[in-house]
Formats: sequence, C-alpha cells, structure tokens
Amino acid sequence: MDKEFEDLFTKELDAIRSKRLKLKQSTENINKNLVGLALSGGGVRSATINLGFLQVMNRIGFLKKADYISSVSGGGYIGSYIHSKLRKNISADDPYKELFLQEDIDHFRRHGRYLTPSKNKLLNYSSLIGGYFVTALLHLIWYVTFALFIGYLIKWLDSKVLLYIGIVAFFALALTSIYYYFFHFLRNFPKIYKKLWLPKKLIITEGFLALMVLILSVFYIADLLPDIAKFSTGQTVLILGVLSLIFGSFANPNILSSHMFYNFSLKDAYLWFERTPRKIYELSPGSSAKKWGSAPYPLINTTLNLMGKDNYKGLKSCDYFLFSPFYSGSKLTGYVPTNKSEYKNMTLSTAMTISGAAVNSNMGYKTNRYLAFFMTMLNIRLGYWALNPKIITKKNKNFIEKLAYVCAKTINYWPTFWPYCNLAELFGLQTLKRWRINLSDGGHIENMGVYELLRRRCKLIISIDAGADPEYAFSDLKNLLIRARNELGLAIEFRSEPEDEIRPKASSGFSNKHYCVADIYELTMEEDGIKKHIGIFVYIKSSMMALKYNGNLKYKLMEDPEDTTLMFDAFKYKTYHPTFPHESTTDQFFDKAQWDAYYYLGRSMGFEVLKDIKDILENTKTKRLKSKKMADYEIFDLFNVLK
Repeated sequence: MDKEFEDLFTKELDAIRSKRLKLKQSTENINKNLVGLALSGGGVRSATINLGFLQVMNRIGFLKKADYISSVSGGGYIGSYIHSKLRKNISADDPYKELFLQEDIDHFRRHGRYLTPSKNKLLNYSSLIGGYFVTALLHLIWYVTFALFIGYLIKWLDSKVLLYIGIVAFFALALTSIYYYFFHFLRNFPKIYKKLWLPKKLIITEGFLALMVLILSVFYIADLLPDIAKFSTGQTVLILGVLSLIFGSFANPNILSSHMFYNFSLKDAYLWFERTPRKIYELSPGSSAKKWGSAPYPLINTTLNLMGKDNYKGLKSCDYFLFSPFYSGSKLTGYVPTNKSEYKNMTLSTAMTISGAAVNSNMGYKTNRYLAFFMTMLNIRLGYWALNPKIITKKNKNFIEKLAYVCAKTINYWPTFWPYCNLAELFGLQTLKRWRINLSDGGHIENMGVYELLRRRCKLIISIDAGADPEYAFSDLKNLLIRARNELGLAIEFRSEPEDEIRPKASSGFSNKHYCVADIYELTMEEDGIKKHIGIFVYIKSSMMALKYNGNLKYKLMEDPEDTTLMFDAFKYKTYHPTFPHESTTDQFFDKAQWDAYYYLGRSMGFEVLKDIKDILENTKTKRLKSKKMADYEIFDLFNVLK
C-alpha cells in the first residue's frame, strides 16, 4: 500500500468509525472487519435489480452494516440515491427509515424510461433533439470557424503551386481508381496483371492519393471563398482567428455533448428530491472525517482513458479513477482532495453520469481508435474531461500552469482551450501530461465495482452482478479475478463453481442458486507455507430460480402476501422474454411490466441470499478451525459487526 493511498484509506477509516459509533456498532479492529457492498454496471436493468435487493437489505437492517458502497454505472444510479437520501436526512434518528419509501418506488417505476420519461411523444422527441442534435450542431461551430480561418488564410497566402499539385494528384487517383474498379477483370489476363501493382500496394496507393486530394482540395476551395463585405482577406483572417480563439474557450465538450442531457435525465430519475445539485464533498457533513454521518462511505468508479503514448510503467491504455467525498483520482494521476480546485464543483449527479458513460469515443481497454474518431466527429459521447490531479499537485509548474493554478484557486476553474480535448479524442492523444484527462464508464475497466473493495482488504464483500450476460459466460467475473491476481496480488477461490451453481440447467431452464461464495487469499504465503486469508467474497448474479410451492400452491417468499402475485408476474414476463433477466443493456426504456419484473427479481434474490449470510460465516469459521492450511483471521470480529 503506497503512502498516498494509505493516507486516503486512514481518513476513510475515521469516517467509518464515526458511522459505526453513530449506529452503535462495534469499532474494534475496524480495518480488519470492513464490510463492502459492490453494485455492478448494467444501466437501468442493474439499477432496478439493485433497488429490489437493497430494499430487502435495508428492511432486515443489514444495509446499515455496510461500511462501503462501491458502484459502477447503473449500480451508481441507485447507490447515489442512497448516499444523497441519507445525507439529506442526516439529522433523523434513523435516516435509513427514509430510504425506499413507497413514493420513491413509484417514482423509479414511472422513470423506467428515464431517457424519455414523458408520456407526451412530442416532448420526448423534443428532448432527444435538444439533447443530441442541437448540441452536435453547437459542437461543430468551432470546427467550421477554424476551417474558414484556414481557408481564408490559404487564400490570403495565394499558393498556386499547391493547387497544381492537387490537380495532378486528382488525376493520379482517378487512374488508379479505374484500375481498382476493373481489378478482378484484369486478373484474368496474367500478363497484364503481373506487370501492374499487387492488391496491397494498390490499396495503399489509393489511400495516400485520396488523402492528398482531400487535403489539397482545401487549397482549391479557398480560392473560391467570397470576400466578406467591407473586409479584406487579411482582415477576414484576423476576425476568424479571434473567433476561433473565443469559441474554443467556450466549446466545452462536457456541455456540448450528450453528457449534459444524460446527466439531467439521471438526476430527474434518481436524485429528483435534491433542489440544488449536491456536490460530492458535501456528502461529508463536515471537513473532519470524524463528523461523518451514518451512511456507508461511497466509492464511485470510473475509467481513466489513456490512448496517447505515455512514459509510465506498464503498457496500459486505461486506469481506475475514483470519485469519493474526501479524495478523487487514480494511482497513475495521484489523488487530490475533492473539496479543492475544480473538483469542488463536481456534483454527485455528474460523477454518477461519468460512471455510467457507457457510450463514449474512448472506452478503456475496449477502445477502437478508428471508431473513436468517427464517434468524436459525430459527437456521440457521454464521457467527461476532468482536471488532471497530477497537474494540480505538480510542484514545478511552468509560467502558464502557474497562472492557470492561480485562476483555479480563485474561481475553482482551470482555464482550458477546449478544442484540444476534441482533437485529443479524434486522434488518441490522451496522456498523463495533459491538463485534462478523459473519463468514461467504470465498466470499461472493471464492471463489478469490487476492485476498490479488494484494494481496501474488506473482510466481507457482497457483490451484485447485474451486467448483461445471456450466455452466463461470467466475463465480468473473470476480468475481476485476473485483475485481482495480477494487480493486487489476491486470489479469489470459489468453494463451488459459479458455472455449476448459477448457470441455468438445460433440464429446467433455472439456476440452482443466485450466488456463490469464495475465499480471498494473499498470493504470497507465510513463512510456514500457510495461505493468508483476507476475507469472504459473496458473488450474486442476476438469475432465475424455479418457483417453490407449498401445499396450498403459494409461493414461499419472506415477503408480504401481496408481493407473491407480483413475483408471479415476473415469471410471466420471462415467458414472453426468454433472455430475461439478461436483456440487452442497449434497452434503457423499461415499461411498467419490464420494470416490475426486474424489481421483484431483485427482491427475491435479496431474500434468498441474505437469509444465508449467517450460514456463510458459520461455514467459514468451521472451515478455518478444521483446516491447518488457512491462516488465522478475525472472523469473530466480523460476527460482532454483523450481529
């Protein structure tokens, strides 16, 4: 554990200690019995399943036991609701009673189609047009202004030589194109074919000539540009140059993209009760961690995209980037206090939106440079350009950086020429040396939100995997296991295989269980060869178990009787939607029947899993006592926390 992260972790422990004292929970050996809850990505599907699951957790009093809530994407929708609601009711005797009220559930149900929440189709189309097309046009203003600036500059310079070169290149392209068009026909004549270029050389030549013609055609078009009334060409160049600088200073891609529309939609659906946007650092009641309230400490996970060439150890194109009330940052950028500089303006809804920015030009290790180019040009991106913590904490700043730093300290804004960010996205130039860094969906590096909990060595981790996995390939789980081993030096060993327990059986179409249990070990062994046990990992996956009947043919649920009928409705939904509960994440428009199906599935999963938590811990204690290959650990302290 590096020194910077150790300081961050110490402050988090102070907040957790304060939280436990307020809830009258055990504070002994607090760093050895931490309880973490991980909410995975998956859009509105994940948010709705997690809503049902967490409502059950809260109903039986188990949600209070969570020290951390680590969320990604859709899991962050409902996680942000919990954080903000508990902070809003911090003075209540038991703020947890204010969670998941019936009016809240009704609001979530009405906003299943959160991207088009209105019943009026005209208003929905208007919001989509305003959210994408208008911002896309505004996004192009700088490009158009700058293109005109270049055009008039060329006209002012009056370069005829380049024009002639362009004409020659055009005819060369035409000739090669004709040959390209009849290539398959000419292949039937071996003598002609062998004397001409092979396909690979032909394609390369075509591409080079096309690019040359495209660039040089700008010089020809420049000669055709009309003179603006009352202004000479030189004056026009000056005016357009000044306008390019002005527009560039205001062309903020965080605003002139779909990010803002997405932000407003999520806020209306999950943080509607906040009259003014709550800042992340305001989730803490005071500047001191010891004044923390009764809420779990939030960890909002995003992905830091690094497509440019960087001289740092490890050939990585992305990194984990964290938003939390006390610190924000990553291992590569370092961490900065969230109440400093621009991060002081970071709202909970914005962090939630970044964590859920699944559609973006840069998508962590999934990034395709060519696709990123066209997505940036078409302004199809939900990501965010945040201030680089490395720049803020940098000691030896140059003169320009010092001026920007003074401005940032004064008005909490680091001056930026925004077109550079757009060009960086176009050509993959994001590096750690820049003033701003590109952030996107946390699922672009680790979609389960478990990584940060493992990093903090939580004793009990409850992970709800609601990502789309219709084939039950467990790709997100496998990604986590590999990263835990390679990056954290931790092995996660399941007591029974998830494929055997959770994957639906061909004979019935249903799963045996919703969850599997694993033990977490350090890879390095003790001197006597005994593995060091770190904690317990309870992996829960969206799945369907067969209905259980009693003598009266009523479904056995630990719920109110009226919930039984609604649970049957969820099974009816699957009859007509076989991929349930793993319908595509591209479907973010849930109607009432679909929303209810996922919500009541989450409730059912909650009751089935949480009633077994005590048995899981008992089995772990028994396993430790019987095995000489496991190092001693504080499972008894965990019992004290959870009792």
